[in-house]
Amino acid sequence: MTPAGGEIALWKWLRAMVEHEIHHRGQLYIYLNMLDVKTPPIFGLTSEEVQAKYREAP
Repeated sequence: MTPAGGEIALWKWLRAMVEHEIHHRGQLYIYLNMLDVKTPPIFGLTSEEVQAKYREAP
């Protein structure tokens, strides 16, 4: 049951929780960026790090 009393499949509820967490993480990254706070990359290496690795490769 949802907080509003509707029925929902467990897998849909779990998916919604993950999507909700992703949404708030994105909000935090935006607000921190607006405050000039450096944040770790969401998807692994930054573009600058990738470029640096290609420059180092023989």
